[in-house]
Amino acid sequence: TGVWQVSDNVRARLEEGLRELRQYQSTDAVANSWGQRVRMLQVTGQMVAETPLIGHGLASWRLLWQQRVQAGTQLHDETTPHNEYLLLAHQAGLPAVLMLLWLVGAAFRRAWQAGHSGMPSLMVWTSFAAAAMGNVVLRDAKFSLPLLMVATCCAAVQRPTGPGGRRLAGS
Repeated sequence: TGVWQVSDNVRARLEEGLRELRQYQSTDAVANSWGQRVRMLQVTGQMVAETPLIGHGLASWRLLWQQRVQAGTQLHDETTPHNEYLLLAHQAGLPAVLMLLWLVGAAFRRAWQAGHSGMPSLMVWTSFAAAAMGNVVLRDAKFSLPLLMVATCCAAVQRPTGPGGRRLAGS
């Protein structure tokens, strides 16, 4: 069962978001949260398409964003696209996104191979990967610092296991 099935608050937020998406119009004047995120995805996606291999450079998103979004709108003052993968693709290109996915995948694999002791780490990296779709988790200290600290603690306690779940020698 999903969290939305047992939590009234989460269910209400999802219903609100779906309603916002049904009413979405592709314009800079969009004023609702989910609509703004869709607009950020559209415009940032266009920027990524301009230079997909090398990106536009570090700290370039806000300047290019403000050049493309109408001044005086709520969207104009945004500082990130609220998506780690898009921000990284915009700044450093799609190869950088592939490197991040490789690193997260390596952490997943290591946690999976650790068996039961790797489950906390697997949960943290799954949270990281999912949160990165809705926020810039590496740039935003409210997300990055706690997630990476917890990931480090989880990695410290996970022990690799061999066939049948037995601990490997030296672990």
